[in-house]
Amino acid sequence: EIVALSRDTTLAYIDQNGMKPQKIGKSSGVKTKNWLNYEVKENTIFGIEFFYGKSSQGHIVVAEKIAGELQLYDPQNNKIYKAEKIDKYFTNKYNISIMNLTNVKMNENLCDKIMKPQGDIN
Repeated sequence: EIVALSRDTTLAYIDQNGMKPQKIGKSSGVKTKNWLNYEVKENTIFGIEFFYGKSSQGHIVVAEKIAGELQLYDPQNNKIYKAEKIDKYFTNKYNISIMNLTNVKMNENLCDKIMKPQGDIN
């Protein structure tokens, strides 16, 4: 399961019908911030997935619009990025895609297999 999840992060989420969210890939030649401003609507939450440079290592951050302003939250460093810092954030990031997480929950069937209970450090 962990290998499948690393290749398809949408597997971690399901909607009320048991369906995973669909990924939307960014087209080349489009500024990331402009694309996100178009795709991310007020009162929605999106996961943004990307790879660092040309490596196979990637990351996921969260995007939402609050009072019309696009914001990114990076859980790895606990920082929020706004305005011109968004374009800078995506420098040297590749294969950027988004998935709408507004009405989904964690896929417990998958997560139970790969996550450890709190307090279990082994």
